[in-house]
Amino acid sequence: MRQGDEAGSSAGEAAAGAGTGWMPAVGRLHEVAGSALGPSWVAARERIAATHEGRVDGPYAVLARQPELAVRVAALEEYFRLASSLPGPERELVTLVTARQAGADFCWAVHEHAGARAEVVESIRSGAGAGLSDREALLIELATALAAEGGLSAGLYARAVGELGEPGVVEIVTLVGHYRLVALLLNAFEVPAPASEAPVPEGQGGIGAASRTG
Repeated sequence: MRQGDEAGSSAGEAAAGAGTGWMPAVGRLHEVAGSALGPSWVAARERIAATHEGRVDGPYAVLARQPELAVRVAALEEYFRLASSLPGPERELVTLVTARQAGADFCWAVHEHAGARAEVVESIRSGAGAGLSDREALLIELATALAAEGGLSAGLYARAVGELGEPGVVEIVTLVGHYRLVALLLNAFEVPAPASEAPVPEGQGGIGAASRTG
């Protein structure tokens, strides 16, 4: 995997830094003192911690070095948590597909048990596609194409609009883009996953229609 082997120590220290005026070393990044972060980080840290169970870790441990950017990235995540038209399990499905395609251990670990059905998680993990509804299979196919290819074929786009409507497709494209950004931050700076979590499954590829149910 692209991320480092120091899982647990860096991630845990970054979470601990949420309650203080400093950010510890994480992945490739060095420790930053509170005086270097400046007062803008205090407000950013409080806003992010309030929606992340008191933690400032993962991509936000990276973005702490640019507090205004951290707030703007967090605002998009807050939209998906609080205002999205997509049901929570479907957002988690799309997020897991994106994490798998990007090989983002931290993102997979955080979202693996965050609301997607166990059968869906296993299908994404294995690539087999067993036990999926038609809608779930379409969402996986859609997210896979976006994350792996950066676009949609005419046929897939038509099926997606037919099932989700144009607003729904816009949300899914934006959601994949958001977690591609998260994955880039995690991978480029080698932010480790929590030590207790298994890494994201290796491999690429979509889910075949033959295994769909419902």
